[in-house]
Amino acid sequence: MLPGEALTATHSVLNKYNKRCLKILFFFFFFFFFFFFFFVLLLNTLDNVWRQRSKCESNRIFLIIKK
Repeated sequence: MLPGEALTATHSVLNKYNKRCLKILFFFFFFFFFFFFFFVLLLNTLDNVWRQRSKCESNRIFLIIKK
């Protein structure tokens, strides 16, 4: 077997393996980035809600003390 033939044989095997591997990696990264983006968005929203609520509570406490 010539070196070129061995290279093409291993290349076809690697190509078949890589297609499956790339699909798995693509889905993994897609879901990871989607989940990460969703998680950051959720945390940001919760943080804003919590800050608004704490601001309202601090104002309420201040008004109660002022009375």
